[in-house]
Amino acid sequence: MINDVKGAQQTAIQTLSNNQQADKAENQRQQAALKEKGASPIPVREVNLTNTAAKLQQIEAQIANQPVVDTQRVESVKNAIADGSLKIDSTRIAEKMAEFENLLASKSGNK
Repeated sequence: MINDVKGAQQTAIQTLSNNQQADKAENQRQQAALKEKGASPIPVREVNLTNTAAKLQQIEAQIANQPVVDTQRVESVKNAIADGSLKIDSTRIAEKMAEFENLLASKSGNK
């Protein structure tokens, strides 16, 4: 079984390599033919990102620069606990936990 997988991967890699070599040879042949005719060479193929992809990259970079923990929020909760002003609604917490459990059950199909 493992040999079959390795063999399949090797075959795929070899096929990809052969295709790349064939593409490169074809490109060189076309460039040479154009040179003989005195025409300008074919431009190299480029990959351009769409505006959406570029925007996603920007957002990803912004997220990467954000701190993992909101230290200001942590401090405010610490202070509220220390001075006794933090109100805990146990009913709301229980309801949210039940909602979460129901969501997990519905996602896993065990409802």
